[in-house]
Amino acid sequence: MKREFWEGTWERDELPWSFPGADGLYEKGMRWLGDWLYKERREVLVPLCGDSPVVRSFYDHGCRVVGVDFVPEALERLRHGHFAELSLSFNEEQDRWTGDRVELVQGDFFSFALQEERSFNFIYDRAALVAIQPERRAEYAALLEQLLMPGGYLLLEFFSVDSFIGTSAPFGMPHSLIAALFPKCRRTCFSTVPRQIGEGHFRPSGQDFVERNWCLLQKR
Repeated sequence: MKREFWEGTWERDELPWSFPGADGLYEKGMRWLGDWLYKERREVLVPLCGDSPVVRSFYDHGCRVVGVDFVPEALERLRHGHFAELSLSFNEEQDRWTGDRVELVQGDFFSFALQEERSFNFIYDRAALVAIQPERRAEYAALLEQLLMPGGYLLLEFFSVDSFIGTSAPFGMPHSLIAALFPKCRRTCFSTVPRQIGEGHFRPSGQDFVERNWCLLQKR
């Protein structure tokens, strides 16, 4: 997906992934992982984070959190909307805002992952997997496994749907792909809820509902 597409959605405020209850599946996942995740100062990564309040939620629970997004407007909203009281400093060489236990990286996730030397206890993929072009999906999944510590958890959210109008995200995928995409992980739990899709380029072809899936994986 071209950078211009995503920058345009933010500039026009066309953000269909942002709606009341959008983080309900995250909250459900935290009921499974909360004690494990929050009892220590875990390292958390949120790829394609946008302005999601879950980045702040991880921070408020004592985690060290890294959010990555290549759209400047997204990180601007995240900083001002959820970290306004913190004195984040901007590292121009690394294109990232940093503070105590939080880093907001402005850049391409693939480049970030290839250069990053750290690994993370927990990665939260809030539909980033289905926002990426399908031909790069396997590459993206391999980078997530690379960045995840052994024993760490990966929380995936994705849509299952046959086809979408045009070539715009989200790109639905079947449940059966998960095992192939993440061979180093085992599935610990899975949940699905129907989600009605409104008009526009996010509307699936010939369908009013998609399955919004929540899958928790643990790296072996």
